[in-house]
Amino acid sequence: MLAKVNVAETKKPAWRVWAVGQRCLLGSILWALLLLLSTLPVGAEEAQFNTLSTFNSQRVYTPGQHWHKAIHPRMLGWSAKKLDQAQRYAQEKLASSAVVIVDRGVVVAAWGKPAERFLLNSIRKPLMGALFGLHVAAGHIDLDADMKQLGIDDIEPRLTPLERTARVRDLLRSRSGVYHPSAYEPKKMKKNRPARGSYLPGTFYFYNNWDFNTLGGILERESGTGIFQEFDRRIATPLEMEHYRIKDGYYKRQQASLYPAYIFHMSALDLARFGLLYQREGKWRNQQVVPADWVRQSTSLPPGEDAAKKGYGYLWVVYPWGFTHGGSGGQRLQVYTERELVIVHLKKLNKGEKRLKSKAIEKLFEKVLEAKPAPKK
Repeated sequence: MLAKVNVAETKKPAWRVWAVGQRCLLGSILWALLLLLSTLPVGAEEAQFNTLSTFNSQRVYTPGQHWHKAIHPRMLGWSAKKLDQAQRYAQEKLASSAVVIVDRGVVVAAWGKPAERFLLNSIRKPLMGALFGLHVAAGHIDLDADMKQLGIDDIEPRLTPLERTARVRDLLRSRSGVYHPSAYEPKKMKKNRPARGSYLPGTFYFYNNWDFNTLGGILERESGTGIFQEFDRRIATPLEMEHYRIKDGYYKRQQASLYPAYIFHMSALDLARFGLLYQREGKWRNQQVVPADWVRQSTSLPPGEDAAKKGYGYLWVVYPWGFTHGGSGGQRLQVYTERELVIVHLKKLNKGEKRLKSKAIEKLFEKVLEAKPAPKK
């Protein structure tokens, strides 16, 4: 015979039912938050700024732990409407990942993900150029030393006696006359590379990864330092870069050459600091981080070339208005010396995605400049 069950004794009180329901709801919320966090990019960082409510044109603004950011662009003479138009173009036409505009040391605009680190591609070259300046000044590297004196050669087919007369300064200007295959060489560069022996060292400009990669090997050998560690110690630390990490740098080695490419990742905000350093001739507050004479040499055309035209200095593309360097896929650091203006554009390079053309980036920069016309002379 079954025992009678007292329903009054087994029924749970209402408050206990409510508590169980709340625990289930809380668990669901926590689970949803975990799912959301799992979809965020690993290592993504939020940009932090020191808000600037007034601008003093007599003051020299230099970022410390964080950049100063103008509370409104009109404080520095910018049209908010035209900047909005430039931003829409960057978002809709270029799918830009990060854009930073710095006027006289103050951030006027920062779009996208300016604190996230992106592959720089060829902007790696002026970064290494700053280290060259330091070690040339210290007497560790002689710009007129040639490849034979430095013991530089490569795999078969080895360098010819003529190619080994190329000097360090020829490589810095991408005029080595050495057309040996190189690591990290784009298809276009490979296709357009002149035949071996076509030009004497120092006489013909060809944008050549063999020059750039070999410079990395020369720097490390003659200075006794690693590129990424040295950049951290000599550049990133004094500039108080917020996001640079040694571990994000690596070497791209390929069988084409003994000399690997050195690959940098950097945020747009940190790259803008480097641009500001060069805009101020290597000085950061009261410290001469990079010799001023080296900055001037690097951002000037070689002797005998027309300064009114575009050319290539020491690892910088030089224009009458300033200097710049780009990277495949839409990366660009641009410095307007007289305007005291630095602009950075970075884009995440997804596999299979069509790479941005230079003209598209230039159109964005034109739109940015329209937001603050140059003062009349």
